[in-house]
Amino acid sequence: MSFLLTKKIVAVANAIATNEGKILILKRSAKSKYAPGFWQLPGGRLEFGETPMEALEREIKEETGGIFVPSSERVVCVNSHVIEIKGDEFQLLTIVYEGMIDGSITISEEHSEFRWIAVDDVLNLNNLEDGTRQILNSWNESK
Repeated sequence: MSFLLTKKIVAVANAIATNEGKILILKRSAKSKYAPGFWQLPGGRLEFGETPMEALEREIKEETGGIFVPSSERVVCVNSHVIEIKGDEFQLLTIVYEGMIDGSITISEEHSEFRWIAVDDVLNLNNLEDGTRQILNSWNESK
C-alpha cells in the first residue's frame, strides 16, 4: 500500500522582537505537532488575503498578548526551509521583521515559556528550531 505525502509551500511571518539588546524567543508546547519543546521566534503562517505584516501583528497578539511595533516596514530577512509533520513536507517561506512588543508578555497554550535572551546565547541553545537558527544567523551576520 502506498501513501501520498503532501508537499506544500507555506508563507510565514516572524518577528525579531528586541528589548535592551535581547530578543524574544518562545518555547513550543510539548503538545505541538512540530518541534515540541523547541525555541522559536514569535510569528506564524499567513491567512489568505493577509499581508506579512498583518499576519505578524495578529500572530504576536495571539502568541504573546502584546502589540508588535515594527522598527520599519523593511523586511530584515527572508528564509526558506523544509519541515516534516507526520510524514507531510512543508517548505516554509519566512518573511522577518524587526521591532518591539508593546505590553507585557502572556503566552498562549501554543507555547510553554518565553525568554528575553542575547542572540549569541540563543544560537547556543541545542533545542533551537532550525529555521529560527538560520534566520538569526543571517540577521546577526548582517549587523
